[in-house]
Amino acid sequence: DIIKGIQILRGLKAIEYYEHINPENNHECKAEWSRVYENHAGKGLMVILSSPIYDKDTFKGVGSITDIILMPKF
Repeated sequence: DIIKGIQILRGLKAIEYYEHINPENNHECKAEWSRVYENHAGKGLMVILSSPIYDKDTFKGVGSITDIILMPKF
C-alpha cells in the first residue's frame, strides 16, 4: 500500500539517526555517531553510526549501522 509506505518513510525521517545526518543538519557530509541510548528491547546501552548517501551532489538518504551494543544487559 503506497500510502502506508509514505507514512513509514515520514516517520523514519523523524528518527534521530536520520535527522542529525541530513544535509540541513550535517553541512560537512560526514558520518556521525548517535547519542548513547537504552535499547527499547532491554538489550542495554547502544549507539548508531550513520552516514549520508550522495549521488554526486544529490542527497539520497542515510546508511546506518544500528544497535551497536556498548553495555549489554544480562
